[in-house]
Amino acid sequence: MYRVLVRFVPATFVVALSLFAHATEIPVGTQIPVGFISYNVTGTNVAEFDIVNFTGPNASTLPDTTFPISTPLSLSGLSLTVDFASGVSEVFDSSYFTLDGDGLSFDGKQLSTLSGAPTGLFGATDAILTGVFDSSQVTLNDGTVVYLGSNFSTTISDPGGLSDGDLGVINATTVPEPATWTLLGTGVFGLITAMGAGVVKRRFSGAALGLGGVLALSLLPATSKAQTVVKLNATTSPSSGATGGVVSVTGTGFPSGVTAAGTSVSLSSTCGGAPAVATVTTVQTVIGTSDKIGFTIPSSLASGSYFVSVSGVSSGAVSFSSSTCSTVNVVGGPSSTLSIDTTNPVDWVIKNGAMTIDYNSTSGAIWSIVPTGTQDQLIDFSPGNATINGVVYDPADGESAIGGTTIPSTWTGPSGIPNLPASFANKEPKGFYMDPSGFSTVTAVPSYTLTSSYLDWWVAFPASGVAPTNTTAYEEHFVVTPNDPGIHIYFSLNHPAQVMNSSGTLVNNAAGTIGGQVQWIWRGNVNEFTNFYQKLADLSMVNGVTTPLPSTDDCFSGDNGRNDQDVTGRDTIDLHPQVGVENAFSPYPDPASQIPQGFHRHYCVKYDFSSYEYIHQAHGLFGNKYGQWVVFTAGHDTLIDGPTKENLNLTGNILTIEPNSNHYRTGGVGTTSIPAGTAGSRLYGPFYVRINHFGMATDSSINGGVIQTPDDMFNDAVAAGASFTHFYDNESTLLSRGYVPTSSRGSVSVQVNGVAGAPRTAWAVLSQNKTNQENSTLSYQYTIDISATGSGTFTNVVPGTYRLSVWDFGQWGEYRQDNVVVTAGNTNTLPTIAFVPENFGTVVGTIGTPDRSSHEFLHGAYTQNYADGPLGYDDREYYGAWNYWADWANSPVPGAPVYNLTDGPGYTATNNPLAWNYAHWGGFNPGLYGGACAASDDTTDAYQYTGCTSLGDTIGIPAYVNTLPGHSGTNGTTTPTPPWQIHFATPNGASSQAYVILSLALSASQGRETVTLNGNSLSYSPPSSFNSDAVQRSGLSGYTQWVAFQWPTSALNPEGTDNVITTSVSGTNTQNSDDALRLELSNIGATPSLTGWNDYYFVTSSTTTPSNDTVPNP
Repeated sequence: MYRVLVRFVPATFVVALSLFAHATEIPVGTQIPVGFISYNVTGTNVAEFDIVNFTGPNASTLPDTTFPISTPLSLSGLSLTVDFASGVSEVFDSSYFTLDGDGLSFDGKQLSTLSGAPTGLFGATDAILTGVFDSSQVTLNDGTVVYLGSNFSTTISDPGGLSDGDLGVINATTVPEPATWTLLGTGVFGLITAMGAGVVKRRFSGAALGLGGVLALSLLPATSKAQTVVKLNATTSPSSGATGGVVSVTGTGFPSGVTAAGTSVSLSSTCGGAPAVATVTTVQTVIGTSDKIGFTIPSSLASGSYFVSVSGVSSGAVSFSSSTCSTVNVVGGPSSTLSIDTTNPVDWVIKNGAMTIDYNSTSGAIWSIVPTGTQDQLIDFSPGNATINGVVYDPADGESAIGGTTIPSTWTGPSGIPNLPASFANKEPKGFYMDPSGFSTVTAVPSYTLTSSYLDWWVAFPASGVAPTNTTAYEEHFVVTPNDPGIHIYFSLNHPAQVMNSSGTLVNNAAGTIGGQVQWIWRGNVNEFTNFYQKLADLSMVNGVTTPLPSTDDCFSGDNGRNDQDVTGRDTIDLHPQVGVENAFSPYPDPASQIPQGFHRHYCVKYDFSSYEYIHQAHGLFGNKYGQWVVFTAGHDTLIDGPTKENLNLTGNILTIEPNSNHYRTGGVGTTSIPAGTAGSRLYGPFYVRINHFGMATDSSINGGVIQTPDDMFNDAVAAGASFTHFYDNESTLLSRGYVPTSSRGSVSVQVNGVAGAPRTAWAVLSQNKTNQENSTLSYQYTIDISATGSGTFTNVVPGTYRLSVWDFGQWGEYRQDNVVVTAGNTNTLPTIAFVPENFGTVVGTIGTPDRSSHEFLHGAYTQNYADGPLGYDDREYYGAWNYWADWANSPVPGAPVYNLTDGPGYTATNNPLAWNYAHWGGFNPGLYGGACAASDDTTDAYQYTGCTSLGDTIGIPAYVNTLPGHSGTNGTTTPTPPWQIHFATPNGASSQAYVILSLALSASQGRETVTLNGNSLSYSPPSSFNSDAVQRSGLSGYTQWVAFQWPTSALNPEGTDNVITTSVSGTNTQNSDDALRLELSNIGATPSLTGWNDYYFVTSSTTTPSNDTVPNP
């Protein structure tokens, strides 16, 4: 801990003045103390940097020369650089400081000491303050006039980590008076030399003894005094504090040996009035006779302004008392920064220093967020097409952001919409809220926990055995910390074993569920957040992608004919213009349209913006000033269904946080049944929503420490989210809801041989024991990339028993090891694992790569470069954008891909995955805006218009479809697709093998898949729990499954001749998506009991053997 322990002013100043005690000059370069900056712990787990200015009214009284500048010397241009043990630094500009009531000193913003850069002070090791003095000429307390340099710098350093009271003295350096500089500039240096160059002239005001003499005498031992008068500074440091918090009173004239035990601090409503005695916590000498006395503000005090006085007896038996008082502003409650006003149940007002939040405690929604010091509204107040007071605000916008609760008459906040006062709708917006489904509802019970370091507030829906009964209790939490522009969220569920019945008796709780759709919705101000930003949302997205968003008129059109998939949800809005009425919808395709440049799609579809959870860290929206970001870091292990699960990120302009849903996976919504009388619980989160802005300071690893680009915003959000690990470990409310702190977690180390390769191709997963990782709903889950060497360590793992799963892109099969035990504080190093690819025999040919996605096939990845869709990145778009029948019109079998697996009679091997479609349709009839083909057609039936085109897209069905066998529907719109074909030549020696095996890996499925080999038919019907609608939701992966179809080699044609495999999918407008296909010849076959592998379905003409996900593999 750094402390200034001497009672003398800086030696350069004292010695210099003592040498000139009876002269009229002070040497140039002499340092004169001005004040100090200190690191102050002002409450439990909170601290701040405060500046005490000892000039003007706070200067020492002659003959005390500790702080001798009697002219008020203001500080400006303040910049504080804080270094952290992690190696990063952060620069706090002058906005970090607030001027105190004395007009000279400054309070810093209180920050958490449980989070590090860029959100708090955890791990801070040193700080450098720089600034400018606003005056160059000052008078000392003996009347002497001196000239000062304009700049200053001081450092606080503590390699062990900054702690309470660490400080650095601010000094001013004397310079020649301006006339001297002028003479030097005019070449009369000789005259200056004759007068004594290099000194500062002193002017006395009749004092009997010069200041230098006084300071020289201060080097002598102090004379014993019976009573010492202390002069206190005008304000405490900081100048305000919460009851129970700590502030410091500073002053000069203290005798040596002042101790906490011998010092009394009193507070009263008048200087010298009836006192309330405070507890002194620390006494610290600054320099000379100045002391810094820390004390706890008595909890008995009401909010208001108080006068502080000190008195006591030093260890040398010298009495002291203050002749002046300091003032302190007292705030009730545990925090001077965090506050919550619960007076109005529909408008709890929350402040954390960085923003003001309005919250409806009856609905659990945040309906207003305004950054401190601004009138910027971050929540969407747009009424859309809602009729308000007989007025429709925006008929074209079919989505209203307004809820049903009347805005309190006392609320005067901004709407954030130009020329639209919030009073227009007079209703609270829907705002930022949870949208859980699958839970019983009872009356919400709001509550909160307020401490000096965080505010956690929530609504609870308790379990109840009294009507209306509710088997599973759940709570929706929001959390803020001091001066951080972010909101933490988490969701807890608890199925108690017993509940109270109407008679007041504890009885066994009925059976219930843990899980269901869990998502948060942030309806942000559409004027502030105009672009969507993704990075690492899938394995191809190594760089960030910005998508400028169309207007809400476009993405939430009130025209139901444009709602191609879901009228009520407005999930898919068709942007093609109406025939002959270019401007009826939006001005698109006019270059000055609402459709922004850089948005290449012709549909506004919320499902286009999703993420796999492999390496997904964050996503967000940004505009010209602000960004809002969802960070998953801490709560990533509470997601479900494994790392290949796709989750929704955006709906129009609505930011979505979705840890549990049936989007992209219709076979299950992550619910688990809990038997009657049995306890069960689940926690989702914590997740973190970061609000940042361009020009905002961040840690030094991000573009020099200043946010300048959207990628900087993203990186700042990720860094901020990661900084809260220590905070979560100490958030008592979160801990009581089931969060496991870092100290109680463990690790698992793995070495897998046989999987090393390119980055992001080999993966290891810890998930629910004895369960396919894609069905992991009760357990925590963890994913690591082991591509480089096959080795990796799962860290911060919640103790428990897990399954380890390993797969390697390009290889078939999944290694599974159950009963992996994790204990607190320990690393479980597993024995080396040999990954064995699951090959059945000799490979004849393959289509695609087994990588749990259909992205390598046609329309699975971008084949041209767009600003919002870079070449090669996954192409997730509305399936109706791809006219299936038009794509395959010129195929050898019109309407079906034909793929040559090998060279054969009259053909060569295709060797091109783009010759295979990303979705295998049973029938293809997408919803498309009819008005794009016929002006009077306001339906979604545009596909029936043969050959219709718009914006360069072929919208209508090709004419040939209506000539195909089995054609049906208007112009063939319900015609089943022809079977897809795979051709290969029978290899030499095939007759010596016993079996032909086609492995089909599906990345998503909706219908029965029928496969034939030269007319010999086999079929596979996916279990309903495997079903996924990934393609309908613009996705490329839902639930991965593997089917091995086996025929006898007698089904092959003679060696060298052609064979045909066909595949077809049942159902109208249903589809399966292929991950990869592989054809092999084998003598052993693929019977699981013979191979020892349990991770695939096995289908022959006589039997179907399901995969066995409950046992290890192999």
